[in-house]
Amino acid sequence: MDLSIALNTADLDRFRSHSILKDFKRGRPRNRLERDTGLNCSVYDLGGHAWTAEMTIRRRKQEDLAVCTVRFHLLEGPSAPLCALLQALAEAVPFRVEGEVFQATKPVKAKPPPLQRELEAGEACRLIVAGSISHLSANSDYLSRSDDPEAVHQMRVAVRRLRAAMTMFRPLLGDPVSDSLRGELRWLQQTLGAARDWDVLLADTVAPLKEMFGEVPGYHKLCSAIDQRRKEARDGALKQLNTPRLTRLMLQLAFWAEDAGSGQELSERPVTDLARAILHKRHSKIRKTMKHLCELSPEERHTCRIEIKKLRYAVDFFSSLFPAKRTQRLLPLLASMQDKLGALNDLNTAKDKLGNLVLEQKDADMAWAAGQMLGYHTGRAPKLLSQVLDDWSAVEKLPPLWKED
Repeated sequence: MDLSIALNTADLDRFRSHSILKDFKRGRPRNRLERDTGLNCSVYDLGGHAWTAEMTIRRRKQEDLAVCTVRFHLLEGPSAPLCALLQALAEAVPFRVEGEVFQATKPVKAKPPPLQRELEAGEACRLIVAGSISHLSANSDYLSRSDDPEAVHQMRVAVRRLRAAMTMFRPLLGDPVSDSLRGELRWLQQTLGAARDWDVLLADTVAPLKEMFGEVPGYHKLCSAIDQRRKEARDGALKQLNTPRLTRLMLQLAFWAEDAGSGQELSERPVTDLARAILHKRHSKIRKTMKHLCELSPEERHTCRIEIKKLRYAVDFFSSLFPAKRTQRLLPLLASMQDKLGALNDLNTAKDKLGNLVLEQKDADMAWAAGQMLGYHTGRAPKLLSQVLDDWSAVEKLPPLWKED
């Protein structure tokens, strides 16, 4: 088990001398200089009841870096005590859990996991969840250094992918730790969603209509009011994300991912068998709903979109197990369906948010502009539904992935 964290150099002395950590140190540190990188390293032996670990602090000789890295390597024993130790430290000294992508210069998108057909289900489960956690970690790190709304979006995608994976592998992940993580991931998704909804309202619902409605009285005042709400929601989300709660969650995820799904009877099942069963089940569920798509309520359509999203994630997770041509034809169709149903859901969200905003502002011009734009988007709804049905018809014509080659 290996884990790296990043903390501000100014907090390093407080971190390594903290009483929480001091109780687990064994002897004096071993110091060395890495000549190829110019980094000073201090290696500490840590240990408790039935476990030992190494802690390596890496910093430049001049200590001119704003951030330094601390790596933990579990040598023997269970990982839970080390995780508990780091969670306690997170309450005292702020730090971030490092992922595979460190100091990203832009939002990071998800990548399909490198699954192979000979893998067992448990091994595939660990690869999939590890990839989603890395995706989340990279964008969390980037968000701490930028104000890019896309970082919020990619964090939400990472959380949704991870929650979808945990649902797919639920027979392997029925333990108390997994159940606890589900609750914390729900909190994180709701926190991010509060900021993302205003981003979407401005960027996708209102701003694209500037050419059409820019001269309508109240349009620019409406944009300014939405932008103010967007900033407030973002500040509120960042305030929650800058608490130890997110760090504790990232630590728990990192340790949990090491052996997620192991020790279960189904973990030895061939991953190809499990993948086909999951894809068949998700496809069948969507097929039943699509027969009555135009009759569904907005809430039911949103549920349908979630099921399509889960199928899309499953296809992406398992894409390396099937012929590339088949997945490359299926994924764009599912993405298109998801986007169009997402636009319909955004319309319902816009109705609520714009309605409340207009009531608060008590501005007739803003109310007129909001009504004009909502009317335009409402008029597009039948066409969007028709396009979703066309996409689904194309999906149904494709050879099913879950059938034997």
